[in-house]
Amino acid sequence: MNMDIFTQIGLNSSALGVLGSVVHPFCDKGDYAGTVYINERDVAEFSISVAEQGEQAVYIDLAAIADPRLRKKPAKGACCKCDDDGQHFTLCPGGYAVFHVSKGPHRYATVVAKVDGKQKEFDSREINKGDIFSASILRPGQYRVRDAGKKSIGDITVGYPVLEKKAYTPDEPIQISLGSKGMEPQSLRVGPAQGLVFMPESPSTIVVELVKPDDGPDQKRPKHSCK
Repeated sequence: MNMDIFTQIGLNSSALGVLGSVVHPFCDKGDYAGTVYINERDVAEFSISVAEQGEQAVYIDLAAIADPRLRKKPAKGACCKCDDDGQHFTLCPGGYAVFHVSKGPHRYATVVAKVDGKQKEFDSREINKGDIFSASILRPGQYRVRDAGKKSIGDITVGYPVLEKKAYTPDEPIQISLGSKGMEPQSLRVGPAQGLVFMPESPSTIVVELVKPDDGPDQKRPKHSCK
């Protein structure tokens, strides 16, 4: 079991942990160079080739790129024809790169630029229209959603699960748009581990902060005996 998911409180699209990922489409053919950051310090590099024979989607584990010990097997979309140790990925035009973190306490960011150009293709520290920030919250409580450097734009309540005879299963993910009027819906209630899909309309850094935890009613907490 990945215990890191239980220690992460709060979400930040510019500092990805095990409970969040960022999705970015690559439309133009060519070769791209990516850099992985931990706390603004560059720690590793990878590359992406966009060509007709590429995959529709690739899953890029930033933790595994930064730490070779976490690489168990080549990820889908990783190139197996060159000696790159899982650092090279291939996409078709219009395909999506999913940047995620499989394990560990660190928070990651990534910047991708075209090899033959100076302009950045993608910077996870400020996602834009067409990008997606996908996340889930485990700890029940009340959360505030804001765009970094700006005022609050919405609220999320994560309910305490009702544990009955059948096991708890999260509901389907909820899509959340971020536009000129803020977050839509502006307030929502979800269950623990239910997916949240943030879709910005302009450059955004999405921060979800715990305001008030919910540890459930006392009568529903398990009682322990020292006998």
